[in-house]
Amino acid sequence: MFSTFPLSKLYIDRRAFIAIFISSHCAWAQTDTSYIPPLDIPPAISGTFAELRSHHFHSGVDFKTQGREGLPVRAVKKGYVSRIKVSSSGFGNAIYVDHPDGKTSVYAHLQRFNDEIHAYLRRAQYAQMQSEVELFPKPGELALNKGDTLGLSGNSGSSMGPHLHFELRDTRSEQPLNPLKSPFESPDSLKPLLRRLALVGLSPEFGELSRIEIDLRKSPRDTLKMFSGLPAGGYGIEIDAIDKLSLSENANGLYRVVLIADNTERYLFVADRFSFEETRQIDGLINYPRKNATGVVWHRLYRLPGSSLSLSQSDARRGRLWLNPNDSAMCSIEMTDALGNISKMWLRLKSDSMAPDPQGVSIKDFIDPQRVEHISFGTHRASIPAQALYRRETRSIDTSASFPGTYGACAKILSAEIAIKKPIELDFDLSLIPEKYRDRATAVRFSSTGKPAALGGKVVSGRLKAESKELGAFGLRVDTLAPKVILKKSGTRTRLEDKKRLRFLVSDDFSGISRWDLYIDGHWEVLEYDAKNGWMDHRFETEPTNTNRNFRIVVSDRCGNKSTLEGVYRW
Repeated sequence: MFSTFPLSKLYIDRRAFIAIFISSHCAWAQTDTSYIPPLDIPPAISGTFAELRSHHFHSGVDFKTQGREGLPVRAVKKGYVSRIKVSSSGFGNAIYVDHPDGKTSVYAHLQRFNDEIHAYLRRAQYAQMQSEVELFPKPGELALNKGDTLGLSGNSGSSMGPHLHFELRDTRSEQPLNPLKSPFESPDSLKPLLRRLALVGLSPEFGELSRIEIDLRKSPRDTLKMFSGLPAGGYGIEIDAIDKLSLSENANGLYRVVLIADNTERYLFVADRFSFEETRQIDGLINYPRKNATGVVWHRLYRLPGSSLSLSQSDARRGRLWLNPNDSAMCSIEMTDALGNISKMWLRLKSDSMAPDPQGVSIKDFIDPQRVEHISFGTHRASIPAQALYRRETRSIDTSASFPGTYGACAKILSAEIAIKKPIELDFDLSLIPEKYRDRATAVRFSSTGKPAALGGKVVSGRLKAESKELGAFGLRVDTLAPKVILKKSGTRTRLEDKKRLRFLVSDDFSGISRWDLYIDGHWEVLEYDAKNGWMDHRFETEPTNTNRNFRIVVSDRCGNKSTLEGVYRW
């Protein structure tokens, strides 16, 4: 049971808004005057640092670009280009700039680079005959002064709309840092918003025994939530909270969350920096099963037994609250954004009864997360590494599963609703596949509806080794279908769709596209691949000669299937 009590007589600690100096040039505060903003327009942020994303923490901030591409992107400080990466997904076209102060700035999803960087990139692409490249220029080879235009904003890679993804990293460790703390600050006077609250009864293994959810979107804000008649035992608190900035209406993540119970700090989350090696642990920070079931991202204010995430800290009970019979606890949740705006919520928990008797379960019914779990299904094998699980999980492994088109047995390993810190290892017997198809083999993960997703793999001593970052059902299949390639043109004629590029539409039904090569009049040419939209562009960088040109494009998938398209166009 819970109830609401107005806080009219309770003292509320309110911090005054931080006074921020706004630059007349771009309305952006700068705590370190040696840095400038990467865009010339007023900052509108659509994504904050360490925001809770799908399977990862957001490693920077996203700046809106007024819904368009082509805005100049500036070097925030003097430095040199240390890395250039061109990818069909992820960051797309990205530039990394090392600075003398030991920081690296990152600019991603660019439309294109400046002329000097573009020329450097093209030379490397033609030398390697690769459109996707990762380059590491020598220090000083591509120098930039503060304010130099290093490229134009865009929508490349996995970006779902025009914007600039910007990061600051520690150069030595490569750990991303929160740009909204130092050296940059963005004007903001809006408090974080707590939308939902959950009180969760926890088992000794931190499994969920009971749950009470409160939707706060329609209730008074400054209130005390009363939970009474609770069974004695352990409890955890989960929140669904967002932050909005003054110049943006996007639902962003929080900078700091602290849980205090009976005047003692129980849990703390601070988004200052993190390691890319631990970013997958976001699935342990949030209530992963509930996110998959409902889409709501619940932030746990307690740490699962196997969590080692540096962004969060807790007391000896890992943030759990303990109620003895006829006991009570007074709690507060304090949520802060990067500019110091604070929201608070108070909770009072009261138990009236003894804890229910737990149902006895033998240790043999669980998988021990401290040990490797070996699994055999027919002549195939799999293993769950030690410390891959966040807690002991009930052993639920079906080695008699079967799915259409697979070779040998399949295995359902635990549940896709269970988050893991390390990928599980898969080992398939290729001798079950006819010899002529073995080089087309791929490990496969099946969804709860039976939809297959190719995992690929590497052949070692006649067996296919693969990994999966998610649990579920697994098997061995082959992919013998080549990608599809179509030239986009006007009508049925060879006239191009436009006069700026040669565009191909590409698709693959299963394993995904791995390589693409374009030849014009027998010469290899750069071909830019936009994986999210399924097109490949060759951009004309010379003046037209109004002559017929012969082209040949070869596209391969990850299982080695190839498609070739040849034709003529006039340019």
